[in-house]
Amino acid sequence: MPASTRGDSNEDIVDLYSQSEALTKQAEIDNSAQTRQMSSSNHVELSAYREGDAVRIELEIKTPWHINANPASLDFLIPTEVEVMANGVRLPANLSYPAGDEIDVGLGDPIRVYTGQLELITNLAARDNDRPLKAQARVQACNDSGLCLPPSTLSASVVDSAQSSLP
Repeated sequence: MPASTRGDSNEDIVDLYSQSEALTKQAEIDNSAQTRQMSSSNHVELSAYREGDAVRIELEIKTPWHINANPASLDFLIPTEVEVMANGVRLPANLSYPAGDEIDVGLGDPIRVYTGQLELITNLAARDNDRPLKAQARVQACNDSGLCLPPSTLSASVVDSAQSSLP
């Protein structure tokens, strides 16, 4: 093979390799963005506020998503679970979950879900002003067409709010 042909061949290989690297990097960026969209945490936001012994926990569920009620309607559905933590230890909190809305997703019987905004209020068993609190929520976001994402555990610091109007 003449030297000029070998040089062209090497340039072609370098060009192909460069193109392959660029495509691989773009695919990694695209997959990363898609993976973020495929997480329940992308469709549900958690916030928590405290006034004295009362803690208000809010979950904002983005349209067109919903999360399963607690208790879940069927055994294989993952219920929404919320807890209040201090220094990594779960605090005793009496949470009363609402029934949720009933929707038909083609499973035979309707299921109960939360949509839009879910608010839970709990009174802690003992006042604990000297330790920061954290709220955690385990949720599974699903859309009305039947796509359910892997569950996510959301966490947020509980903000002391003297201006909050908790019951």
